[in-house]
Amino acid sequence: MELLTLLGQIGLGVASNAVYDLIKKFSSQENKTSEVDFIKELTNVLEVNGVKMESQKIIQALAENGFLKIENSNFYAKESMEYGSLSGSSLIGNNSSFTTDKSAVNFNNGSFMHTQGTAFIKQDEEGNIKFCMGKDK
Repeated sequence: MELLTLLGQIGLGVASNAVYDLIKKFSSQENKTSEVDFIKELTNVLEVNGVKMESQKIIQALAENGFLKIENSNFYAKESMEYGSLSGSSLIGNNSSFTTDKSAVNFNNGSFMHTQGTAFIKQDEEGNIKFCMGKDK
């Protein structure tokens, strides 16, 4: 997937923020990263579209050092699941559902959740739905 196509699909505002942060990170004087590593980091994208995923226990869909986009997908885990980002970014929603035996989160057509850094939703074994942000997981 070309970068311009990706920027158009996920919204210029979200994408430009991510690109700006990446350029800022790699242009700092203490960072001695090569051009090849920079391009690799810039294209570190996982796009999940139209997927049905099931697990007998746990699902973790967390972006680490990249970008995760989930849409038009259904995730089911018997016990618990986490989705969002740990140190990367994510855009989750648009006709997607995240269901356990005791809870469900549904994103309707056109609704999204954008995360950056440590920010994710956790559906636990008791049926609680938690919005986790910051260093404490």
